[in-house]
Amino acid sequence: MTAELGLQQLKSARARESMCESTIGLLAKVGYAETTIAAVAQDAGFSKGALQYHFPTKEELIAATVEHLLMRTVPSASQPYDSVESALRNAWLRLINTSAYRALLEVLNAARTDRKLRLRISAELVAWGKNLDQQSLSIYQSADHQQATAAADAQVVMLLNMTRSFMRGLLTQEQYGVSPEETLSYVEKWIELIAPLLQLRNTSLS
Repeated sequence: MTAELGLQQLKSARARESMCESTIGLLAKVGYAETTIAAVAQDAGFSKGALQYHFPTKEELIAATVEHLLMRTVPSASQPYDSVESALRNAWLRLINTSAYRALLEVLNAARTDRKLRLRISAELVAWGKNLDQQSLSIYQSADHQQATAAADAQVVMLLNMTRSFMRGLLTQEQYGVSPEETLSYVEKWIELIAPLLQLRNTSLS
């Protein structure tokens, strides 16, 4: 009986994960409005009823998907870097310029006017933001060693939040015909400007 229950729980967890993965793909491809319960069910290979057994409403499906997305958009704690430039470039290439981040932006844009969705995911977003700030401080320190520690840490957090905001904005340029090569040149210019203000705390993320 216990073994059967464990197998059912595992099967259920895998089904939920598959549904969330399909939601991520559809959000990135067709946007929030077109990511419907029916579309996700079809993409994931489930009946609409089976999907709604796990997620009765789109809001619940999106909330669960956000949890998956937020885990993907935090820097790895084990990736080594040899320079500030390579660390910042990695943030663009592996975290922000990705389907997962595009999917997250779709949800964030929808939550701006959808109060119920915003309230549902706000706690996770606040925790995510704090996690990103702590990751920033574990990777970088201020290049200005004459600053007091609190001021230096605040500057690092500000610079990395500015960097993420800038890079998020670059994703929206795609719809205006800006080429990937031109976008990358903007990223490189930003890195050139901001890198002298930062130093790596050590040679690896820890």
